[in-house]
This record gives sequence, structure tokens and C-alpha cells, in this order.
Amino acid sequence: MAINEWKIWIKLGLAKPRPKEKINVEKDLKQIESFISEANSAVNNIQSLLKKFRQLRKNNLPKTASKKNLEAQIRTYDKILTEYQFFDLDEDISAIRIRKIAKSLKEDAENLKIDKKLLNKIKSDEKWSKDW
Repeated sequence: MAINEWKIWIKLGLAKPRPKEKINVEKDLKQIESFISEANSAVNNIQSLLKKFRQLRKNNLPKTASKKNLEAQIRTYDKILTEYQFFDLDEDISAIRIRKIAKSLKEDAENLKIDKKLLNKIKSDEKWSKDW
């Protein structure tokens, strides 16, 4: 936890408590579904760029190295990095949404006092609390 998030600051009156974040589960689920449906095309695009890059590397053996081929490799790899960066960012955002939904469900389960066995399971299971 970062120093500016310590509860001691609130107790000392040096900071105000943050309002509880409202989680819109339906909105988050729609965004996660959208990411998953688009992820396949993003992965296919990255794979095709990787194949093109691999082919350029094969054609640019040390004895036959050419300036044009190297420039094409660099351009292709730049596209790979850009596409992968977008994909990675989208995946990170979806993971945050998944964690927010899990947190919301845990809080609802505690408030509604569901079956103790199930409540203990979601409290102790890593996938419900792990910061993955």
C-alpha cells in the first residue's frame, strides 16, 4: 500500500476518507465480453505479423543481408510492438474489471450472509483475492 493510502492519515485528520467506489458490474461484464470477442482478431493479427517477421529474418541471412530487408524487419517489428502493447493494455484493463467484480461479489456475500461454506471458500481461494 502506498504511503498516501495509509489509514493513519485519515485518523490524524490529514486526509479525507475516499468515497466508496461504485462498481457497475453489468458495464464491466460488457467490456470484458467485448475484449474477449476482439482478442481473437488481435492475436491473429499479431501472429501474422510474427510470421512475416520470421520470413524476413530467414531471407536476411548474414551472407545475403540487405538494407531493405533490415528496414522491413524494423517496420514489421514496430507494428508487432504496437499491436502487442494495445493488446496488453486491454488485457490489463479487463483484469482490473474482473478483480473489481470479484470484490463486489465478496462484499455482497458478506453483507447478505450467504452460506458460510461458500463464503469461506471465496474468502480463502486465491483467485478471488489474488492480484493477478
